[in-house]
Parts: sequence; structure tokens; C-alpha cells
Amino acid sequence: MNMSLNLLPKSHLEDQKKLSFVYLINKISIGLLILLVFLTAGMLVMRILQKLEFEKSADIVKLAEAKVNSLQTKEASLVLLKQKLDTINQLSTVDAKRKAIFSLIIFLSSSDISFTDINIGRDGSAVISAASSSLVSIDQLINNLSSKEKNAGVINKVVLDGLSLGKDSIYRFSLKVYPK
Repeated sequence: MNMSLNLLPKSHLEDQKKLSFVYLINKISIGLLILLVFLTAGMLVMRILQKLEFEKSADIVKLAEAKVNSLQTKEASLVLLKQKLDTINQLSTVDAKRKAIFSLIIFLSSSDISFTDINIGRDGSAVISAASSSLVSIDQLINNLSSKEKNAGVINKVVLDGLSLGKDSIYRFSLKVYPK
């Protein structure tokens, strides 16, 4: 059996316990302080990383905005170009109609008719001033222009606007041609 004897006074033993308790509290405080320093450093690093990520995202947003602005400019140019193309297509359609009327008038006329004036409006209507030595040629031109088989459905109506016989035995006439 082991027995120990303590010859130190009791107050010394109590002081020893108090001191060990203070040491324990000091060690825990230092440990918590070190933990707090590490947590603060970690939060600071996270904040810096977030700031860098935010700046990178802001740069990406600026690039995207610049790209959108450039695309808006291109879109405006394309819309303008499309409008111009639509206008050209409309004009070419009208122009094609006018060319078809003109070609048809020339094709369906006989060789003894001489045209003095052919005016074709935007809508394709035509006013023709011509001369011929034969009434038969004039009648044939009017019939050909009025015939749906011969005018390919391009002409709706033909009106004889005026007819006169000159001293030189030449018939001068005026026709109005209305398209479909």
C-alpha cells in the first residue's frame, strides 16, 4: 500500500488548484482566440474571393451589354435593309406588271400601226396614242387586247378613247388599257 503524506499547508493546495484553473481558462481563451483569428482570416479570404468573382461577373456583363448594343445596331441596319428590299420588291412587281402590259401591247399590234405615245402608269394602266392606215388593224388590236386568251389575263378592259381620220387618210386613235 502506498500512502502519501502531504506536508504542505492546505492553503498552498488551494492556491495550486486556483492556479491550475486559471491556466486552464487561459489555454481555452488562447485556443478560442486562435480559432477566432482563423475564422476571421477565412472570412476575409472568402470576401476577397467574392469581390474578385463579382468583378469578373461585372466584366462579363459589360461585355455582354457591349455585344447586345452592337447587335442592336446591326439589327437596326438589317431592319432598314429589309424595308428597302421590300420596297424594291414592290417596285419590281409593279415594274414587271408595267413591262408585261407594254410588251403585250407591242406584241399584239400589227405592223401597220405606229405608236406615237405609250404612257403606262404606276398601277399598270396604259394610255396609247397611235396611228394606222387601216381600221381593220385598229379593230384587231382592240380585240386582241380585250381577248382573255390573247392577253394572258393581264388586261381587264380596253377603251377606245378617240378616233379621227386625217387629211392624209391616216387614222389616229387613243386607247386606254386597264390591267387586272
